[in-house]
Amino acid sequence: MLNAAIACNCLAAILFFLAAMKYGRGPVPVTYHRLILDKEGEDLSPHMTLILKAMYRAFSGAALAIGLLIVALSLGPVRAGEFWAEVALLLAGAAFVSGSSFTPYNIEQATEVQTPWRLSLLMGGLLGAGFLLAQLA
Repeated sequence: MLNAAIACNCLAAILFFLAAMKYGRGPVPVTYHRLILDKEGEDLSPHMTLILKAMYRAFSGAALAIGLLIVALSLGPVRAGEFWAEVALLLAGAAFVSGSSFTPYNIEQATEVQTPWRLSLLMGGLLGAGFLLAQLA
């Protein structure tokens, strides 16, 4: 069961790395933000684009850091059966999901533009599954 827990955690980390790549190297604004802006008939000014770019790059760095910590904790203390590390991953997943799924869900409901809240739930779900599987080990 412990190997399955570590696999769930590492799959979540891969998704964090992909998010980091998207927001770190991708277009500004991302597609769903552009679609929301288009519904309003708004164009971004150069300064607004710079602000979004800064926010995307900060999010990218945070996603990369979380992914690296997930891998490090999973392959180190979680593998060694350290409960504190399992709890830390669960709490990190809960914090990420609360900030990156509920608000985008509400935005999707208001704009009818698909947002990535489902992916956020998947990432948190994988970390939750990793926690539960580690407890069964």
